[in-house]
Amino acid sequence: MSIARVLAAALLVAGLAGCAHEEKIAQVPGCHTQVIVEIRKTGFDLGREHALKDLAKETHTQLTYDRWLGGRRYLIGLQTRKSADRCENALARLREDDRVASAVLDKRRSVNSGWDWSSH
Repeated sequence: MSIARVLAAALLVAGLAGCAHEEKIAQVPGCHTQVIVEIRKTGFDLGREHALKDLAKETHTQLTYDRWLGGRRYLIGLQTRKSADRCENALARLREDDRVASAVLDKRRSVNSGWDWSSH
């Protein structure tokens, strides 16, 4: 087998594995998405693990830090703890927290089986 064929086969396998992974994520019930959160309170830093854990506990979600976007804005991963919970509910809980000024979906990066759009 030539090197070109081996490389082509490897690329094909990698591409198929990536698609299969995205399909598995899309089939998982509940909410799995990326959210842009703007913090209302000065000094509340979602880049600090304890702050992120506290917000997750209060809003009954799983939050993961992605990156700081500048000012008081952060990109975070949002998952719900219960499989029947939807992103709309989780976002509403985030928005109700007095430390959060706004929470909106980052549509470019979100994958969620409960809504009509996806990132691919």
